[in-house]
Amino acid sequence: MVPQVSPQREFKLEQQPFVTPEPIATEDDTTDLVLPDLPVAYDTLNHEAYRVQLLTTKLYGEARKAERVAHEIFDQPVYVDYEVPYYKLRVGSFADRETAEEYQLRAKSAGYRNAWVVLVMVDVKQAPPLYDLDSNIVPDSIVVPDSLLPDTGGILE
Repeated sequence: MVPQVSPQREFKLEQQPFVTPEPIATEDDTTDLVLPDLPVAYDTLNHEAYRVQLLTTKLYGEARKAERVAHEIFDQPVYVDYEVPYYKLRVGSFADRETAEEYQLRAKSAGYRNAWVVLVMVDVKQAPPLYDLDSNIVPDSIVVPDSLLPDTGGILE
């Protein structure tokens, strides 16, 4: 049996409070965990979403130019994803393929004749950078503990 999906609504993940399931009693006195009606934007378990891919190019400048044009045309978020060696221009973030295919028709009518639906991973966290590259702070001196200095046998050079 396939579970029914609630109607799709737009939302921003940052605005949603943390929700815990609350047990409820059913007619046969068993307890099930039921989540309140949560908005659906992507598969929260697998971090997957459907997007409409508009074009693929090896040139970054071409991808950025197409992104600016797409922002003017579409009412959905526009993304430039890089998967070696291609830049991929994609629009939308849909929970199900059917909704993405409906939006694909809008993309085709807007002039993107080769638009197609792709499944992508979303909201995958990236590790923070190891170094702050914007920092211009240079230490005055570097202190090395004596235990890390080479043993010279008490002879100073």
